[in-house]
Amino acid sequence: DIELTGIDNLGLVSDITEVISDIMHVNMRNLNFSTDGGTFKGKITVVVKNKAILKKLTDTLRDINGIDKVTRI
Repeated sequence: DIELTGIDNLGLVSDITEVISDIMHVNMRNLNFSTDGGTFKGKITVVVKNKAILKKLTDTLRDINGIDKVTRI
């Protein structure tokens, strides 16, 4: 599971799923986002082959505009 937090922007979920599915070719099993006062918190369950792919995925997600924190949980 990966937890994401940051500033809620229009199209943010689309940007996140594009990175995970289209760019990184990682399978998502579960996706949950909620917003509160202009900030968001999301939890995504992903299936990766190894820790190197997971690290690259989290690093790539951090580069998305609006994401402040990406944590493996």
